Amino acid sequence: MHRIFIISVGLILLCCLVRAETGFYPSPLASYGTGFLRVEPATGIPGRTLNIVPTVRGFTYTPRGAGNPYRGGSLVLGMDYGIVDNFAVRLWVPFYLDMEPDWDNKAGGFGDVRIGLKYSVEDVFAIQNFLLVPTGKGLLGPENGEGRFRYFTTGGVDFGVKAILSYDIENVKLSGGGEYIHHGLKDLYIGQLGASFDLEKFQPFVEFVGEDRGGFDGDDGECAPDISYITPGLVFNPNPNLSILFAIDVRVTWAVLFGGVYPEDWRNDYYVTAGPGKSQPWAVNLGVKYTLGKPRIEKTMVEGGVIDAETGEPVRAEISFPGTELNSIRTDKYGKFKISLAGKQTVMLVLAEGYGSLKKTVILKPGATTDLIFALAPENVTIMGKVMDRETGEPIHASIMLEGMEPVTTDMNGDYSLNAEPGTYTPRAKSEDYISAAREITLKKGKVARVNFFLIPTSTISEGGLRLEKSAPLKIQFIYGKTTLTETGKNKLDKLALTLIQNPGLGLEVRNYIGEGSYSNLSRKRIEVVKNYLTTRGISTDQLSP
Repeated sequence: MHRIFIISVGLILLCCLVRAETGFYPSPLASYGTGFLRVEPATGIPGRTLNIVPTVRGFTYTPRGAGNPYRGGSLVLGMDYGIVDNFAVRLWVPFYLDMEPDWDNKAGGFGDVRIGLKYSVEDVFAIQNFLLVPTGKGLLGPENGEGRFRYFTTGGVDFGVKAILSYDIENVKLSGGGEYIHHGLKDLYIGQLGASFDLEKFQPFVEFVGEDRGGFDGDDGECAPDISYITPGLVFNPNPNLSILFAIDVRVTWAVLFGGVYPEDWRNDYYVTAGPGKSQPWAVNLGVKYTLGKPRIEKTMVEGGVIDAETGEPVRAEISFPGTELNSIRTDKYGKFKISLAGKQTVMLVLAEGYGSLKKTVILKPGATTDLIFALAPENVTIMGKVMDRETGEPIHASIMLEGMEPVTTDMNGDYSLNAEPGTYTPRAKSEDYISAAREITLKKGKVARVNFFLIPTSTISEGGLRLEKSAPLKIQFIYGKTTLTETGKNKLDKLALTLIQNPGLGLEVRNYIGEGSYSNLSRKRIEVVKNYLTTRGISTDQLSP
């Protein structure tokens, strides 16, 4: 903070020593990096940020009714300091030159210093009030060079207020305002209207500024303060902290040269801002704005939701911003999200389990809110798992088959994955030197199904090819006390039949319950039921024993 204060004071002192061939019309702004020279935008100023804005205005020889042609101009140092976001203190310090043909600066000196406060609301409306503190020479008396300094100051403290409205349309900023100054001699009204165009680093603009001195028009169209200019210009922003301005004022009113002498009441009673003679038909403005502290970054509020494209139901999703350092965000349980983003555009990538990804380039509108809805299409359900040796637990290179789809193979770690639409399936794992295995699964939308297979090596089959040396018992369920298979029992036999068909060298031993009496008879009957059921499923009797 001490450094900022020292730099500010140093620049003010420097301006006191500078002589530039320029001239002065309503004070330039201290923040024209927003795209204007005098038209005030409602854009707020960030807290703890200092803008330093020296501006030069100059014009060539201009006739004047009271004497020789003159040329001159002004150097204005403007400064803004953001106390907190959108609330700033402002300062303008003007210095004037009035050069006659012999380069005699007869009417040079300081004008009134303006000190004010600005408060912005949502970058749409702003209001500022200010004081005009006399620092130049007074209206009357010998110290003013017999009236030559009368257009610099009133010799007293004046005050004013200004209201501003701004509106953004795409990359165009429209801004207008009305300013009232309670002047010690005659109240002043200033109207301003302008448009600037945001072209990344360049901001061309055009503005109109006119003033009225409360009915003081008389017969003089050039010395009266009711002057208006149209000003086209260009602001160049090489980086966020620096802006360079070039603009040309073109007078659109009061072009007639006054050929008489000044009335005594005009000389004594009025603050003639046009100077002692004809107002300039044109003038050139050059300026630089430099920001100390964090530059203002215009942001766009992006909010909206993520939904299922088929049902319209909300979807929990993750939203990332590829190519940036921004962290990902997640939607809430209602699929809603909200984030503030800087810049002109960004890429948003939306991911949700069970849905296809969606990437979209979003055009940002700084200072505005953008509403977005991402509709995600349901993705085929993922089936993933591992195939391993049942005896050793080692991974197996195998093929995974699913009805109506091309087989997929496991990687070196035994892992596999495939996609399918929601429904009921029986994926099968098949590998050389292993007995194939299958499992029935039901796939649900938005879920990942994990199916692991543990295959039995065929090396455990006896030389006859009909029996396993290591048994793999499979219990078949019947209705209690009857020979009727339950649905669970039938499902097990269906899967077993499929395994036997795909492994013709594999035999099945069907054993009965070892018991006495009626239990032994029931078991023998159940064996026959199992054999008959399997043969109806295409199993050869040669694969069944005893």
